[in-house]
Amino acid sequence: MGSRTTSSSTTMACESALSRPAGSSRRWSQESAYRPLLSLPDHICLNQALSVFPPFSRLSTGAIQSRVDAIVVNWQKHGVPEREPSTLELRAAVKDCFYAATQCATYHYWFLYARPLLEANDELKSSKMPLLMQNGIAEAVLLFFRKTHEFFKAQSPGDKPDTLYAYRWTGFAHCGDVYSATTVAELHKRVGHITVREARDGKFEWLLFQMAMAAFERWITFFGFLADSYYASDPEMKDSCTKDKRGLEGLKQRMEREKVAFETPTPA
Repeated sequence: MGSRTTSSSTTMACESALSRPAGSSRRWSQESAYRPLLSLPDHICLNQALSVFPPFSRLSTGAIQSRVDAIVVNWQKHGVPEREPSTLELRAAVKDCFYAATQCATYHYWFLYARPLLEANDELKSSKMPLLMQNGIAEAVLLFFRKTHEFFKAQSPGDKPDTLYAYRWTGFAHCGDVYSATTVAELHKRVGHITVREARDGKFEWLLFQMAMAAFERWITFFGFLADSYYASDPEMKDSCTKDKRGLEGLKQRMEREKVAFETPTPA
């Protein structure tokens, strides 16, 4: 962050906040009191201010000045705290959810379509390139399975404010584990981090097809909820989520038809 001069802007914010509207009651809105802080630099957000300042109406101008300056300096040093997504941000993030859902099919398409093209080339087949690409794609899809599991988890106190979870779309009733605790532990140890797991316990057999099917089932349910409930009164989003759901259903059905040709070797 760049340098900041706090005195004049903060003083103006304090003075404005202390000016109650004519005829207002004693228990006036904290939101109205803190709203002037939105004009301060570095994107200081209303909900962040509310979380760290006591009601302005209980403080003198000098005390407000001191507290605002202290918080501004702290945020300048450590960064502005993250905040939970707004309704508009959730709306915009639906496309990111669809992206994550479709990526759960990448290994399937690699195995059935891309890998045979590489192996048809004798020079490439004799090299390590197909294996390197297969391992990279397998690890990538496993990360998307991990993301899927975490997206659909039940709400807990340690959840990060800026992380998307299905429960943020209020009313979605299918939050909970997508994969077993054992599988999730292996995802964290073998894919999310470089650990001694393989050296100590050997390789782990990833059931990629079954994991993809479990992911698609949950994503399809989620987009059905968005289309039929959460965005039911928003024609544009309802149409978009309906198309996304149908797209995922079609992708899942195609993978099921092609399962006979699909195998899931343990990454080398």
